Amino acid sequence: MNYFDENDFGNLKFFIDNFSTSLAKKKAYNNNYVNPSVCYNLKSREGRLVLGNGLEEITIPISTLHSSPSTFVTRNPIPSNVKKIFRYRCFSHDNQTFLYFLVVICQDKKVYYTPLFFLNDDYYCINHTFNESPIGINFRISGDDVMGFSSKSDNLLVWFCDEDPITVDTAPSFKSVCFHNDRLFAIDTKWDYIVRYSANCNPLDWLKNTTESEDAGMLELNDYKGELKNLISFLDNVYVFRDFGISKINTYLKSDFTTSNIYDAGQKIYCDSVCICGEKIYFLQQDGLYSFDGYDVKKVDSSICEKLAEYDQEQANTCYHDNKLYIACKIGFNDEVLSSNNALVEFDLATQEYNILYGVDIVSMVSVNYLFYKRLVIALNNSNKLWVLNDTGKVGSSVLDKKFESPNLLFDNFTQKNILKDIEVICNKEFDLTIHFDDKVRTYKIPESPNLRKIRVNISGTIFRYDITSSLEDFDITLLQFNFKQPK
Repeated sequence: MNYFDENDFGNLKFFIDNFSTSLAKKKAYNNNYVNPSVCYNLKSREGRLVLGNGLEEITIPISTLHSSPSTFVTRNPIPSNVKKIFRYRCFSHDNQTFLYFLVVICQDKKVYYTPLFFLNDDYYCINHTFNESPIGINFRISGDDVMGFSSKSDNLLVWFCDEDPITVDTAPSFKSVCFHNDRLFAIDTKWDYIVRYSANCNPLDWLKNTTESEDAGMLELNDYKGELKNLISFLDNVYVFRDFGISKINTYLKSDFTTSNIYDAGQKIYCDSVCICGEKIYFLQQDGLYSFDGYDVKKVDSSICEKLAEYDQEQANTCYHDNKLYIACKIGFNDEVLSSNNALVEFDLATQEYNILYGVDIVSMVSVNYLFYKRLVIALNNSNKLWVLNDTGKVGSSVLDKKFESPNLLFDNFTQKNILKDIEVICNKEFDLTIHFDDKVRTYKIPESPNLRKIRVNISGTIFRYDITSSLEDFDITLLQFNFKQPK
């Protein structure tokens, strides 16, 4: 519980044994005693305030028979910095088994891959250099899972795990693509209001044949909603995310597709943030986080919207993993000038609680869930390694600074001064506690206290707040209680 408790003798207890790391909504003074105004690199676990998320270099299982992380092996650095990550599963006809890969697009405009469940420590390069950094997609050709890559100045390159890649000269160059009902749908780079689609059941055929009813073709969406940015296959249709709205391509019929506008955005949509999360799509707009179920768009009622709206989120990227939405984005706590991402929000879609991993510039994420290997795999800016999410509160061996800052808490009798007599605490690790009472500031080094410890204070004031900080490797607070004496 988190509350102010008053008794008959004028004593007041501010009692916290159920911490939250979701931020309080902005107010000058706040009588929401649960949520902090600043919180990063911490999370709540069973009510305790503990170490937040961290990152470690990826390790890979050596076979499908060895599920213990102690048997996993590291990978050598990739020859170039990673820009985008994909997962790829295919059935190898040569080996008569499923193969699993992590695939990366790198700054050198090449594509590298490494197998999972394989005793190997290296990345292999697909034999092709692109003119500029491509986009990638998983799709199927004649029952086989393949990967395709294309850029504004490169034709579609298709790779199947058993074969050398092939170039499809008839395919358009595109900036966004999705696979839906055995066709590829793509936004043409030459005309950003055109959606092209391949022939039915043949994603490599892009030539229009007027004698057939289910051949390749194109759709034009040229209106006030702005440039076409991102195509998403969701439920039974293809959705086009645009600067200021969402359009639908009705694919119920195998041909004669129709389009309709289904959402007008009052502010710009960050189309690269679009993420399918089960039965809903989530995306960022200039004023916060939104959900979309194929029919209605709703703004998420959370204080994270206020933080996300403080900065332009053009570089934001998202991923759905373990029933949570992960948002790599810009978040500031001190009016910083930010030119790149600096935070990862872990947003629980069931409870709408969240925590913030602060101090990481993430450029790409992918959820891997193959057999027993379940990881959120991450690419950091200017890094030629892959990383995975953990709960160590560290990036590699670097310990992250942690902070929990309450809002200004206003007493009911705000015209009179209250006396903070003492503080009671239970914590398994030491931390710093700073008390702000009007213009008085005091910092206490709280030692490890597995049993209830009382710290004498005796300062008075009308407006109260507190900060919890730590730069140590371990952190764990179970209970924090402030005992006040009210004036008579």
